[in-house]
Amino acid sequence: MSENPGCVECGTPTRGFVNRIPADGGFLCGGCVALWELDLARDKILIAIVGTPHDPEEDITGGDPRLMEYGDLFEWSRNIITDLEDAFADPAENNGMSRDWEDSPMQQLTMDLRDALAEVVE
Repeated sequence: MSENPGCVECGTPTRGFVNRIPADGGFLCGGCVALWELDLARDKILIAIVGTPHDPEEDITGGDPRLMEYGDLFEWSRNIITDLEDAFADPAENNGMSRDWEDSPMQQLTMDLRDALAEVVE
């Protein structure tokens, strides 16, 4: 192993850094790990919207999420969650959501988007 192993992604020296993680043939630096986590969250969002009204192949209202910067994409996803929960809200029901929510694919979309956003540390 070399005296100063570099990040396998960007080449940044990683010897002595606490925030490096093992990777194939070396280490990833903290900056590349953070970008990898953002990419993972973006990929989860793009997978979650496939086949829904928010799929850019179906409808591109509000911009194409595949082309958005990370911050814009995460805000766009939070807005979808809020809009869907507002649309299905029913204070008369025990859980505060209409009975249609249980059977709606939009409930799964909301859960998938929340899961993806959980990857993002703010």
